[in-house]
Amino acid sequence: GTGGLRGNLGVGDWRYDANLMVSRTRSKDSITWPLTERMNNIWVAELAPDGTPSQFTVTAQPGATAPGTYTCASNITDGAYNGGTCVPINMFDPNIFFGGHFSDAFYDYIYTKHTGSTKYNQETFNLVFDGSLFPLQGGDAKAAIGFEHRRDHINDQPAQARQDNALYGFSSASPTIGSDRVNELFAELQLPLLKDRPGVDLLELDGSVRYTRYRSYGSDITYHVNGQYAPISNIRFRANYGTNLRAPNLYEQFVADQVGFYPGEFDPCDAFADTNSPGSNVYENCLAQLTPLVDDPNTPENEALDYIVTGGGIQVTTQGGADLLDAEKAKTWGVGVVLTAPRHIADFSLAIDYWHVKVKDEVSLLGNLILSFCYDEDPADFATSPYCALIGPREPGQVLNGGGEISEFFNPYLNIAQQIASGIDFDARYATRLFGGKFSTQLQATRNIDQKQESFAGQGLTEYNGTLGYPGNGSGPKWVASLDTRFTTANDITFRWGVEYVGSADAYKFVDDVNLQPNGDPCTATSECVVWDYDLKGERYWEHGASIQWLWRNVGQFTIGVNNIFDEKPPTISLHPDSGGQYPRLGNFFANGPYAYRGRSVFVNVTKTFK
Repeated sequence: GTGGLRGNLGVGDWRYDANLMVSRTRSKDSITWPLTERMNNIWVAELAPDGTPSQFTVTAQPGATAPGTYTCASNITDGAYNGGTCVPINMFDPNIFFGGHFSDAFYDYIYTKHTGSTKYNQETFNLVFDGSLFPLQGGDAKAAIGFEHRRDHINDQPAQARQDNALYGFSSASPTIGSDRVNELFAELQLPLLKDRPGVDLLELDGSVRYTRYRSYGSDITYHVNGQYAPISNIRFRANYGTNLRAPNLYEQFVADQVGFYPGEFDPCDAFADTNSPGSNVYENCLAQLTPLVDDPNTPENEALDYIVTGGGIQVTTQGGADLLDAEKAKTWGVGVVLTAPRHIADFSLAIDYWHVKVKDEVSLLGNLILSFCYDEDPADFATSPYCALIGPREPGQVLNGGGEISEFFNPYLNIAQQIASGIDFDARYATRLFGGKFSTQLQATRNIDQKQESFAGQGLTEYNGTLGYPGNGSGPKWVASLDTRFTTANDITFRWGVEYVGSADAYKFVDDVNLQPNGDPCTATSECVVWDYDLKGERYWEHGASIQWLWRNVGQFTIGVNNIFDEKPPTISLHPDSGGQYPRLGNFFANGPYAYRGRSVFVNVTKTFK
């Protein structure tokens, strides 16, 4: 619910505005899935006692070595039917083995519904006073001051079966419960210093300051300054500088242990001797850690050099960072110019802006990058690496029996030391009257200059600009752009053509050449090996779309269009074995890049306004 009051203070044009908002969000999520206990029960059968309902039994096939009618052992207590509803699975029945035809009773027993719930509460109160202070040549100086209070509370309860780790093949999840409060004081000032003077068409300064105090993260002051200067009406310069603050949200702070699994192939030591050169960090770290676990001193060869992951997956536990995380802080600045053609010449404008953003302590998850970064450390720093500290011990034993495999690793919300991004934005627009209608086109483009990241303090910044880098870790193409062209007829029918452009990006700088057999298998002492040429470059990508929009009076506004007209396919790259699972396929399956996910598509939108 929302309520508010506003009115005049009786002092000049000063006003007040007070608002109270109370928000309650309730949601449920359900999954129909087998319980591990029930999956185990269906495989253990005994002869059915008298009185067992037929729907909970199966009969052996003719000629079976153990004829008879069976039910689950869990349905029997002291030789008598105990009322259980388990139905054993008879894999010798061709209707099941070949056709997959199971009884309703079997499905009802196996597939049960499990429901979790989330409650999110928020209360917000703010009070703002605004009005004029004093006159300036360009107009009245204006100000606003205010106060805001927010309270947030989350209570996320996964389904009980997930809490108990009882869902078959599913990870466990614990409740997430927590709250936070924040109080803020803020002030804004607008100073129109000059206007319509010789050499000064416009000169204006704006500033704001905010004091923020989080119950969980203490207090800080942020500010922002913005200035505009136009010597003539057709040329305007602008600049800004500011600081920002964001405390971790409730989920980042309080998420309880969420257990999942990554593919075993994400282990950087998987076939490390075949995919890394001796002397490289990954090679030396894997060899040093695996040798005491899997090497048999009674054999001449070191079994660690033949290490290949044979198990199913690596357990990963996601954790909240309450009491450990710092708030994110950022400094931003930029300068730009806006050029506008005189209207008697053309309806044209061009804006060019340089921007620079530096973020410290960004709250993020590194995921399987923890594994990659750990084993890519200098061997001298391997034992003390903050990445490696999050990885559990490896299992001892023979390689073919799972020896050497990572037992688990932890994926907590962490503060990324720093990120730096900079670039130039271009925005050009042109419009004119044409054939009794209106034609307009707008080009927006960004040239990224820097996309740097340092995960832990002291590592140094890594430049990812123009590369595939790592998904979500400050990587991407140097150029992205879009073009939107429209023509609206005299009777208000609009034709639109749009183009999206994504520049190329590659990841060759992050990986080594890979030696494998011609069939792709790891090399051996007696095999023929070749250097494989992997495709690790996402090529330039163009996507076109078109639509027609018109108003059908008394019915609604209709839009019919086609996305990705030429069915442009997202670029694809190789699954490089030296990349820790970071480079699968670009486009549909890579977590980076604005590519079409479904190829060409046709859409129809209808909008109706009711009065």
